[in-house]
Parts: sequence; C-alpha cells; structure tokens
Amino acid sequence: MTLHPGDTASLGPTEAGQPVFLLPGTPATCLWAYEFLAGRAIRRLAGRDPALPFRVREMRTLRKIASTIGMTEVCPVRFSSPAEVEPIASFAEAGVGSAVLADGFVIISAGSEGVPEGTVVRVYLNDECGRRPTQRKIDEKP
Repeated sequence: MTLHPGDTASLGPTEAGQPVFLLPGTPATCLWAYEFLAGRAIRRLAGRDPALPFRVREMRTLRKIASTIGMTEVCPVRFSSPAEVEPIASFAEAGVGSAVLADGFVIISAGSEGVPEGTVVRVYLNDECGRRPTQRKIDEKP
C-alpha cells in the first residue's frame, strides 16, 4: 500500500505466522500507518470490523483538495460550515499538529489527483460527535 503519511510502514508474518508491524518513527506517519495497517489487522484478529473506527459524514469541499497520483493520502480538513470542509496544512507540512487542528480527514485514493472544489466527500470525524471540542478556560472546572 502506498500511504502518505505512513509510507515507511510495513507488515509481514514471522516464521510461526504471527503478524509483525513496522511503524514509522514520526508521530503523524506512525498514527496513519497504525490506523491503516496494524489497527485493521488487530481489529480483524479480534473478530471485529476492520474498518476505520471513525464516524463518517458526507460534506462538500469549500476548496480543492490536491493529491499525488499513486499515493493513498490522508488529508486533514476542518469545518467551514455545518456542511462544508476545507483542507488545512498536510501532515507532511505540519506533522501531528494537523491532526490536533483538524476536525477530520479525507482519504484520497491512489488513482486520484484530488477532488475539485464543491465535491461531496466522505469525512472521517476526529470527534465522536462531529464537532470540535470547546476549550475550557484555565480556571474553569471540568
């Protein structure tokens, strides 16, 4: 699988048939390599659905999301309105900071160079409710 970020990950079996996962060292690449490779395999071995464990919402792109042909890319997005998303700095540019700032992400398939503005895409939501958590003031109690 050609995955970005996560392009240095690999998996394979031991001689006894046990799966082995090699995850990259940088946080953003490790996160996505885990979700796409190790997490799916672990969920499958546990008898669970191997799909990504995120809520999904169909939303329209406010701007074009560019991608490289030949790579499956995880593109962080944030909400522009209740029905629209826009791309933010990629994981390659901002690292794990993109995961923190994003409301969700879009997966662009390896055969695509992205999606044009106004396209309805599947957004995988970072927050279970599909909204960014509010920040509390320092002196505010939980």
